Order: sequence, then structure tokens, then C-alpha cells
Amino acid sequence: MAMRSVFFGFLVAAVLAVVAPAVHAADSETFEVMGFKLGATAGEIETAAKSNKLTTIHITRGPSFEQAVKKARRQMVQVRDYAGVQIIRAESSNAAAVVTFAPTPDGPRAVKIVYDVMPGGIDVSALEAQLVANHGKPDLKDERGWVWGDTAAFYSRKSAYLELRPHPVSAGARKPDATLILADPSLQKRSEEAISDKAAQGS
Repeated sequence: MAMRSVFFGFLVAAVLAVVAPAVHAADSETFEVMGFKLGATAGEIETAAKSNKLTTIHITRGPSFEQAVKKARRQMVQVRDYAGVQIIRAESSNAAAVVTFAPTPDGPRAVKIVYDVMPGGIDVSALEAQLVANHGKPDLKDERGWVWGDTAAFYSRKSAYLELRPHPVSAGARKPDATLILADPSLQKRSEEAISDKAAQGS
């Protein structure tokens, strides 16, 4: 019985080793798509949008790093006075991008980029080939799509990743042919820690 238990334990461990997703640490700058890069400034994102002919650009303001520190200290900061950038949305007839920023001591930095390829845009097969040429074969490939970088379940990812979702499900009126997601949870976490540390130092 003891030998069977030991064998069963080894068997379970072996199965888990095979099916458990690998987690690859990747630097934010590893991933860049259509000129959009993680860690980019708001100005760099606007430049990338314009170079991709995403001419309709809308900026949602957010707190600057200094204002985020004030809020962490429970000091009042009016929304109308926000000096940072929270989101940049840019679109055209055949593509759309939504970029989320985090406040850092060096200014807002892009921590998540969602790029939708609309009908009439780049061919999905050509996009897949370009991604492989630039980043190598994906670290994970399943029915949902391809992932480079951190391949843990999306809600538990801790480092940078690039994800391609061909023909994603969308509730919007415009149905994308493919969606690219670039994100760096570690950069978001560093922003939060820097704000917390600065707030704890007092005014």
C-alpha cells in the first residue's frame, strides 16, 4: 500500500509538471506591436497611433504621480485638475487601440494596450507570421489564442505578456478580426508601490 501511495504521488507530480502553464519573466520592452510599446509615454503612444493612421484620438485624464500620492494621503484632488493620463483611445475604420496608463515618478507609462484589428485592416495570417518573426513561437498556444511571456491564467499574471486572440468574441457593434493585448502587471505594481511609499513619507 505504501509503495502504491508513493507511486501515485510521483504520478500526480508528473502530470502537474506537464499541464501546469509555464511562467516566463519578460521585460516590458520585449513586446511591441504596430509601434505601441509597454512602458511608453503618452506622447509616444500618440505618435504610434498617428503613424498607424488612427486619427481619432481621445485622452482621458488621470491623476499625476504627485496627485496620486495626495489621494493616497486622503487629500482632495479634483478630477478637473488631473494632470496625468489614464487612458488614450485611438481608432480608424480598420483598427482601434485602448491604452491604459499608470502614474510613475517619471510620468504616465503605458501598462496595458489592447489593439483591435478590424475588417479591412491587416490580414490575420500576416499578423501571426509577423508576430512569430518578431517574438519567436508563442510560449502558449490554445483555443483562445497565442501568448508570449507570462502564460499563467490572465488573472494571476505578474510579468509582461503579449496575447493574440484571433476572431475574439465581442459585444460591440464593430467585430474585430483579431485582438492583441500587451500588458505588464509588474509595472502597474511598481507604480502602486511607489505611490504608497511616497505617501507614507508624509508631506
